[in-house]
Amino acid sequence: MKVRFGVFLLLLSLLAFPLSGAGEIPVCTGLAPVAHIASAVGGSRIKVSTMLPPGRSPHDYAPGTRELRLAMGAKIFLTTNMLYEQRITRALKNKVPVADVSATIRRIPLESGGHSHDHHHCGLDHHSCGGDAASGDPHVWLSPLNCALIAQQIALELGKIAPEHKAEFAGRAAEYGKKMRKLHENMLKRLAPHKGKSFFVYHPAFGYIAQLYGLKQCAIELGGREAAPGRMAAVIRQAKKAGVKVVFVQKQFNPASARALANAIKGEVMPDRNVSDPWPYGDFSQTFADIEDCLLLVTNSFSTQTSYANQTKKAITNTFIAEAMTDFLKSNLEIYFIEKPKEADKICGQALINKRSRENAEATRLDIKKKLSSKIDLTNRIEKFVNCRSKDKNERELYIVEGDSACTSCRLARNAEFQAIIPVRGKTL
Repeated sequence: MKVRFGVFLLLLSLLAFPLSGAGEIPVCTGLAPVAHIASAVGGSRIKVSTMLPPGRSPHDYAPGTRELRLAMGAKIFLTTNMLYEQRITRALKNKVPVADVSATIRRIPLESGGHSHDHHHCGLDHHSCGGDAASGDPHVWLSPLNCALIAQQIALELGKIAPEHKAEFAGRAAEYGKKMRKLHENMLKRLAPHKGKSFFVYHPAFGYIAQLYGLKQCAIELGGREAAPGRMAAVIRQAKKAGVKVVFVQKQFNPASARALANAIKGEVMPDRNVSDPWPYGDFSQTFADIEDCLLLVTNSFSTQTSYANQTKKAITNTFIAEAMTDFLKSNLEIYFIEKPKEADKICGQALINKRSRENAEATRLDIKKKLSSKIDLTNRIEKFVNCRSKDKNERELYIVEGDSACTSCRLARNAEFQAIIPVRGKTL
């Protein structure tokens, strides 16, 4: 529903509004969701960049020199105090203003998975997801109401940098907050029949969603570690008992455990978006070509004032006709979508199918191109190999560690310039 609402807005915006110009104020964020909210609040007044590379998890990411240079060139760095962002914050001290846009959010305990009680509500043991337990659950952007608070805080911080646009930022933040509250009300209605039910995920990132809508989050991993055989058996028993048919897993995590659970319960694995991907709340990454296939209209217009593109009269260039038709279609499409929600749902669904087909085709093209053009080396032959930046074989060091949890710790502590890591299964050692 969230993505389809984004497509609906795009249908209207493509018909009614031109694309905005380049931004003026360089803003850097640690996460794509924060960048999305900042863009909504700042509009064409700002140019937002995200430090976290696509496909990477913020839980084990170690920023390098390139990322620090990116942050140094910004007027402000917007953070939610993820562990990797704290390292950047320390490096930016007294150089670039840093703003915690999650400062007004009341954080829930990380280890409770969205509840103020222990984890036995989904029949599993009580553990954290490997984050900073002292500061609570870091996944603050996974709640519409939290997003509204983040938007307010961003408007306040941008207003300090550009006081002349303070009222504009505040107005945009208020409008964004209305959209998020409307989304929250819609989700309340849609999830009300499922209140008290459990949902199974690989990584426990949905604590705020669970708390807000009365759901129970059950995670496969514990403290950043893959599930041991004993725990996996307990998860399978509980999933069968709850009648679970879908297991959600983020793309940046190893899906092996999720697949094992899905096979055991005869269900399926549903990949979630990366935190570094474009955000689903108001996803405007569709193109006109995605929608063109869904909305076809043949019209006849008559005018006593006609101008042509060239002497061959290939096309008519009467701009006032285009403007009149745009206004007419915009207003009537709004009425049509409201009066016939099922038809609107079909149109939005087809637009999303076109969008995903285009994205999958592009991803396949890039993947094949990469395979054909890249050299076969240690980096792309060994699973989970963490490379270093140095190419000097006399300087480079290789550390073989036991399991993913040790890899995460070593990755945060290593010198990324010359230290590489290979995690191997503990049982193999």
